[in-house]
Amino acid sequence: VAAYAVLAHRGEAWIIGMWLDGVLIGCIEVDPQLRRVVQIEGPSNRPLQRPIERIAFEALHDCGVTRAA
Repeated sequence: VAAYAVLAHRGEAWIIGMWLDGVLIGCIEVDPQLRRVVQIEGPSNRPLQRPIERIAFEALHDCGVTRAA
């Protein structure tokens, strides 16, 4: 997550951590101009399990972080 500090500081990316029971399980990068997910990754840049990814996308949309396509 720290690798995105410069982008986030410039307002070029929103970085969202996904936590479960106090453990970071994923990271989401959102383009704030387009309001679209650039990438969504699990620990060590591994893919997330599909059900977790689906829940994350739904939550981003429901919270107004991303827009409908």
